[in-house]
Amino acid sequence: MSARNATFAAALALAVAAAPRAGADARERALADRGIVIEWIEMLPRREVRAIGDLPSPEPGTEMRFVGHLRNIASDAKPLGRVEWHVDGAEMHVETVAKSIPAQTRLTVEARWTAKAGRHTVRLALPLHEEWVSFETDAQRIRACIERRTLEALERDVGSLPRRIQGSLNTLHRSFEAARYPVVAPEGVRERFRLDDVVIYDRAPGADAPPGFESHPDVDVLVAYDEGGPIAGYSLPAYSIGHNFKSGDKGLLSAPGENALFHELGHFRGVPDLYSMAVAPGAVRLKGPGGKPLLEDVGLPDDLARCVMNSHFQVLRWSEYAAAVLERKRGVARVGACEETDHPFGHMWRDLPKIVRLQLLDEKHHPLALANVRVYRSRPLKNPPEGFRGQGVEADAAPVQEGVTRANGTIDVAGDYLGQAGPRDQRSLWLLVVSEAAGKTRASVILGATLNQRFWRGEASIASLEL
Repeated sequence: MSARNATFAAALALAVAAAPRAGADARERALADRGIVIEWIEMLPRREVRAIGDLPSPEPGTEMRFVGHLRNIASDAKPLGRVEWHVDGAEMHVETVAKSIPAQTRLTVEARWTAKAGRHTVRLALPLHEEWVSFETDAQRIRACIERRTLEALERDVGSLPRRIQGSLNTLHRSFEAARYPVVAPEGVRERFRLDDVVIYDRAPGADAPPGFESHPDVDVLVAYDEGGPIAGYSLPAYSIGHNFKSGDKGLLSAPGENALFHELGHFRGVPDLYSMAVAPGAVRLKGPGGKPLLEDVGLPDDLARCVMNSHFQVLRWSEYAAAVLERKRGVARVGACEETDHPFGHMWRDLPKIVRLQLLDEKHHPLALANVRVYRSRPLKNPPEGFRGQGVEADAAPVQEGVTRANGTIDVAGDYLGQAGPRDQRSLWLLVVSEAAGKTRASVILGATLNQRFWRGEASIASLEL
């Protein structure tokens, strides 16, 4: 036996998994009995990330080890056959292993590479099994912490949950490629994720989170897979996700379940909840003529409403706003909170036009000259209705700016119009613009998200909007 094959044989380790359940359909049985699969690939040594702005990609010149974790999930022994490693399409390392791998056995294969600057694509392929996994060297590294009972339940259907997670990431990346917007993401979202480590844990009595949830500088984001478990959502500054999705008969591997994970990964990249930016019913308490509220509610624009960051119970799609955030923060592991103003990745109240030039138009689309205009900031309501989300304008709110439109119907909103300089919980998500002319009162809303988008499209000095 060669030294290489001796090393290979020493890497074999038995790990019996649950067999497919008796009631599984043909598709599920095929997934759970399809031969040798690549569960995940480590890139070692791992570069540590701790501070905002840190990068996950290896330093150029570093001698790297790629470790592929394989598993025979079939019900009988299978030969491994040819093992191929490629970098950027060029063959890097090839070996052939004739030895058969017993059922439910895990093993590792390795290759070495000297890190180079920029993005590089690594591919591990097992041609005999029509199996391959590829990843980018600057991708965000995921550590999957899988609760044991969740693992056993899901693997009855899919054979290998880590391999199924790889498929989820492929779905996410396809949705990124489809998110193409002029200026902000003309080639789609180029951020990528890769499964770098898998840890199986038993949920301790009274413990919400798995070990390492609060601190893991050797990976970029930790995802705790625990179907119906106690911890959910994205956590800062832990850079961790509790993925506990369970809704009726829909669990982690359903479309809403996967989308819920993608939504939380969007938070990890700095995209806020879009639903919190909407003007909900009851948000505007200012009264107009006749004592009626100036506005009942204002729904999100269609592009934002159909985004996964608004709701994961719909077709997977990324809005222009989300795509811009993802693309602007690509490749950076630690981006901090999007709401902060004291670091370069806190975009919500930093990336705003200096001047918002409003043009008021009448019903015939003619400029509304000499109209009296009042501008109000949204704020958290003092006594919000039950179930209320977002911000509002109180009945006794004072305008932050008042003025009269020019002859061409324009008026400028300038200065700290969203309250960037104030406490975080008092900064505004939108502006209410009230105009009075010819005995008529009108009200409109300008979302802070819209102003972020205008900034990213190049309107950093002046953004012009029609109302």
